[in-house]
Amino acid sequence: MKDYKSALESDQHALHIRLKLLGEDHSETARSYDSIAVTQHEMKDYKSALESYQHALQIRIKLFGEDHSDTALSYYNIGNTQYEMKDYKSALESHQHALQIRIKLFGKDHSDTARSYYNIGSTQHEMKSYKSALESHQHALQIRIKLFGVDHFDTARSYNNIGGTQLEMKDYKSALKSHQQALQIRLKLFGEDHPGTARNYDSIAVTQHEMKDYKSALESKQKSLQIRLKLFGEDHSDTAKSYDSIAVIQYEMKDYKSALESDQHALQIRKKLFEDDHSDTATSYHNIGVTQHEMKDYKSALESHQHALQIRLKLFGEDHSDTARSYNSVAVTQHEMKDYKSALESHQHALQIRIKLFGEDHSETARSYYNFGGTQHEMEDYKSALESHQHALQIRIKLFGEDHSDTARSYNNIGGTQLEMKDYKSALVSHRHALQIRLKLFGKDHSDTARSYNNIGGTQHEMKDYKSALESYHHALQIRLKLFGQDHSDTARSYTSIAVTQYEMKDYKSALESDQHTLQIRLKLFGEDHSETARTYSSIAVTHYDMKHYKSALESNQRALQIRLKLYGEYHSDTVESYHTAGVIQRALKNYKAALKLHHYVVQTRLKLHGKYHSQTARSYWSLGTTQREMKDYKSALESQQHALDIDFKCLCHDLGF
Repeated sequence: MKDYKSALESDQHALHIRLKLLGEDHSETARSYDSIAVTQHEMKDYKSALESYQHALQIRIKLFGEDHSDTALSYYNIGNTQYEMKDYKSALESHQHALQIRIKLFGKDHSDTARSYYNIGSTQHEMKSYKSALESHQHALQIRIKLFGVDHFDTARSYNNIGGTQLEMKDYKSALKSHQQALQIRLKLFGEDHPGTARNYDSIAVTQHEMKDYKSALESKQKSLQIRLKLFGEDHSDTAKSYDSIAVIQYEMKDYKSALESDQHALQIRKKLFEDDHSDTATSYHNIGVTQHEMKDYKSALESHQHALQIRLKLFGEDHSDTARSYNSVAVTQHEMKDYKSALESHQHALQIRIKLFGEDHSETARSYYNFGGTQHEMEDYKSALESHQHALQIRIKLFGEDHSDTARSYNNIGGTQLEMKDYKSALVSHRHALQIRLKLFGKDHSDTARSYNNIGGTQHEMKDYKSALESYHHALQIRLKLFGQDHSDTARSYTSIAVTQYEMKDYKSALESDQHTLQIRLKLFGEDHSETARTYSSIAVTHYDMKHYKSALESNQRALQIRLKLYGEYHSDTVESYHTAGVIQRALKNYKAALKLHHYVVQTRLKLHGKYHSQTARSYWSLGTTQREMKDYKSALESQQHALDIDFKCLCHDLGF
């Protein structure tokens, strides 16, 4: 490692001597300022470096005037320092000064002119002026090919930067071609085992990733990793970066187990290199948490996100975008764990930081309001949820306009909350807004469009406009069949929604067919012992019951019961619901003794699960009373149904605040 402190002291000694001997306005004094600036730049003390470079520039302008190679070099160095300081506007002006001088002195076809075009392109890229950046990089490339030919390091660098700009312009095909040209040159010049070659494989992988060619992206990232392992060994920051990138692609491929292993490799290396309190270590914990979340290992995900949060609080303090991101991730995991109170607190932290950092009108602030609303919705605080979602919507309309996927997502969630508030008319308007945006952005055949049709159907169902609901659900189904085919969970969900509506329309035959479609898909996807399979058997049983197919109803319900006993055991609300349905069917079959036994069991179990004053307990007493009445045990029937009415009355009083 270079001893920059000593180098700086030596350069400053040289400057003092030159100032004494030669004075300020001398080329050697300018060279000393230049040397000092180079060292300050390497030390990342860009402010001091800029001052030193500006000293050198002033001397050179005095001595040589504008049109001199040393003056051009000073402008060039100043531009590089301003670039590092993210003062891109000033950097662009400085590089353009250098370019004009170099064109005057050397003409267009010169390596220094090419270098100026290259740096102008890089600065324009950072300013998101991609069209201009592409033109500048192409100028640099043409000069370099003329001067050095194709097989030269600088030519490879130009191809690489052209690829990076084409990537930002979403011209992925051209970007891939440019990065592959850079790779061919580097392989020729340096061979496979070189850090530049590894870097090139990385750039190719990023482009393939954007093209959603995850298999090729993974291969490219693995090539990069193999080179780095050969060059640097396991314990190196670039090796850790490779594991990190591989994990991202494996995550996109839904290979969460492999992604977790890759993230853990990166973490182990970073802990060895940097110890715990380092931003890269925090990034690894964050990524591990995201993957564990997808694997539904929420407890581990929460621990990982809390590790990341603690490091970020130590490094950056409370008011930092990465700290806000960690609070957000913690909240999302707490939400999935149904710890809504904690999730709300974490979302509140993220929101406050983002408002402080970015102000109200920022996409991250909108995301916090959106997430906040989601948690409030789950807590059944629909009024607050609606306000939060409306905040998010207003920001997104301001930032992106109406026709944006995030705006559609906000309308969707507002509709969902209005539905829960039984404001069906408003919910329908919101869901239709979301649909119109999605049709404009994605067209008909898109999963989000299907979701909007499904939500519209759900709202129309609640409005008892079953005919319209059925049409909307059929729209969603047709899209999902086109996108995913028959054997997909979303397709199954569409068949379920259709069945529920057909059931309400008393078209039991069609409802049964739709439920049987759902069942076949879920058996294929999840097997027999799954909660969704049990739910489908349960729906089939209810439809058979209404068709007076009591024997078939009993068989389907029995299947649901067996699955639920296996999954949840006796004391679970779904298992008890299956026992309840069995009792109702036995009563219809006039097997009163069996029905009575089941209803008594359900009453006792629900008392244990929910306590006396609960709507499900009341329902159980009512069903028990109905069976007792059928058995002509009127005294017991009266007692049971009186219990049910008393419970319902107390529950109603409680809800009304009495």
